[in-house]
Amino acid sequence: MNEWEFTAEAESLMNLTIERNPDLPFSCAKCEQRGRGSRKRRDLTLLDKNGQVVLTGEVKLPYRPDGSSPYAAALVRDARAKARRANAKFFFTWNVNECVLWETMPPRTDWKQHNYMSWHVTLVHRESHIDLPMTSHAIQTWIPTFLSDFAAILRGTSKVGIKAPDEKFIDALESHLQMPIMKSMEELVDQYSKPRQKSRLDQWMRDEQGWTIYDNFEGVRD
Repeated sequence: MNEWEFTAEAESLMNLTIERNPDLPFSCAKCEQRGRGSRKRRDLTLLDKNGQVVLTGEVKLPYRPDGSSPYAAALVRDARAKARRANAKFFFTWNVNECVLWETMPPRTDWKQHNYMSWHVTLVHRESHIDLPMTSHAIQTWIPTFLSDFAAILRGTSKVGIKAPDEKFIDALESHLQMPIMKSMEELVDQYSKPRQKSRLDQWMRDEQGWTIYDNFEGVRD
């Protein structure tokens, strides 16, 4: 599944959720919409009951170089610029695994000063994972939550969170580390299935790190 196909599927799930929940303050979601005076297209656009744009967003695949984190500065700048052209007060960046909802701010404002709300959606680090039933289920479960949470923000019953600079730094750091951690974990599991490598890893963990070696699944994973 490529990026456009994933975005189109997300659009369909959003519209299905809106159709099933008429109390939501949205009329529809659209993908690949172009702003006035711009050749750039917005990946996703959410319209209110009056047909006004209330949210725009950019979608990236996590295993691609530009999709490692929804906090990536270039991605946030691009998404913000598109939201401003659409006169949307909010925009989101979503790399499948994690989605961040941002307030649209003046162009000179650094992204680190933005207020935002985030959701952890799923764990995908290979292209083959995007079509797994567990991935589809996670996204289908999350989208109604996302629309409900955003509706509360539009209605004024909830606010986008305000975080201290150190909290924002930690959020961004952990997000950028997610892919290398998952790939490292996968490689360790593969190496641990080989007797010689398992013996060497056990020796390192036991003799150099002073850890207790376990044989059960949870112990090995820890």
